[in-house]
Amino acid sequence: MKSMEPLSAFFNKFKNFEPPERSIKRATQASIEKEIGVTISLEQIQVARDAVVVHAPSVVKSEIKLHEKEILEEANAALSKSKRRIKTLR
Repeated sequence: MKSMEPLSAFFNKFKNFEPPERSIKRATQASIEKEIGVTISLEQIQVARDAVVVHAPSVVKSEIKLHEKEILEEANAALSKSKRRIKTLR
């Protein structure tokens, strides 16, 4: 007969569980900061299906567009355990 674990042991699995949208935002934020050196808040990042929309000044958006390939590679590498991928930055 299998011994029963306390219910709290079951819920401990979900203690560090993060919604997929938040993990995409964090990965995008970190890769933008690493590639172009600009800090973007999580509130400025919006996830829409396989695209990420960054609400920032046009100068920052231009820099993001110039380094889009590197930012996407870095963010998707950080999301490697997740099934979701970012295809475009807007």
